[in-house]
Amino acid sequence: MEPKIYVACLAAYNNGILHGAYIDATLHPDDMLDLIGEMLEKSPIEGAEEWEIHDYDGFDCIRIDRWEDLQQVHDIACFLVEHEELGTELLKKFGGNVEEAKQLMDEKHIGEFDSLEDYAEQFTNDCYNLPEFIAYYVDFKDMGRDLADDLIKIELDGCVHLFHKE
Repeated sequence: MEPKIYVACLAAYNNGILHGAYIDATLHPDDMLDLIGEMLEKSPIEGAEEWEIHDYDGFDCIRIDRWEDLQQVHDIACFLVEHEELGTELLKKFGGNVEEAKQLMDEKHIGEFDSLEDYAEQFTNDCYNLPEFIAYYVDFKDMGRDLADDLIKIELDGCVHLFHKE
């Protein structure tokens, strides 16, 4: 579901009238402002100027405040559309801070693996050219558990997404 916000006309609301519009939150903030202006022009209360966000949808469990900055709304919405469930989990981890979530995704994402054991095996194979007869004796399960101490781990749909902490 595409993230959207419901923006209400405060003049109408304060007079007991529900007047507002749902707006695609992935639009550029200037475009959202244009749509808000159009909604205010159509208000049943002449000269309406003030608005606030009264509802939102498609943001999963991320909370949008009624006075949230439209750039922030846009950034969160785009991040969720681009990264879907993983984006939601990252935003939850960082309390909705989209900048920290973006930085982790852009700069520290190692990848998606079936398990920590698979990551440990790939990591070992990328770093060393172990002969197969030695690799047979390596406990990748324990190695994965130990490597995880220095990683951020997010589990989704039976897979694990790994990120560097530092």
